[in-house]
Amino acid sequence: MAATAQGLILLVDDNPVQSRLYGDVLQAEGFSVIAMPNAKEAEQFLLANMPSVILLDIMMPDVDGIEACHRFRKLIGERAPILFLTASDTVDILLSAFKAGGDDFVVKTSGLQKLVERVKHWRNPASRGDAPARRLAKIAQIEKRLGPSLHAAAPVKS
Repeated sequence: MAATAQGLILLVDDNPVQSRLYGDVLQAEGFSVIAMPNAKEAEQFLLANMPSVILLDIMMPDVDGIEACHRFRKLIGERAPILFLTASDTVDILLSAFKAGGDDFVVKTSGLQKLVERVKHWRNPASRGDAPARRLAKIAQIEKRLGPSLHAAAPVKS
């Protein structure tokens, strides 16, 4: 699939209604969007294609987004940023997402403009910098805020 000037977005979400909504919004902003309903199909896509950004739902059947992120990082390394789409912004979920190799997250209830804003930010190679070092810093920041209790359920601000 050829990317537009804005880039190719791989959207992995098992909810067809949400996939369609996100895809339509991003296409209206000039992105090419390929939607996959699960991690297995997305992995096959990544064998032959490199998107500008990967949007990955956390809660999916079979392989959840956290495990999918681990797999994608093994497959593509740091060649594309991975943004999690999540219904929950609890610390334990977000900590797992960053530890899996995620670069950012968008809480699904934060609105479509926030999604577009984050995708535009991350599709720009200059915005990526040293992604692994930034992830480690974000993990350390979250763990420091949690202190000895890594089981807190307080939201994290992006």
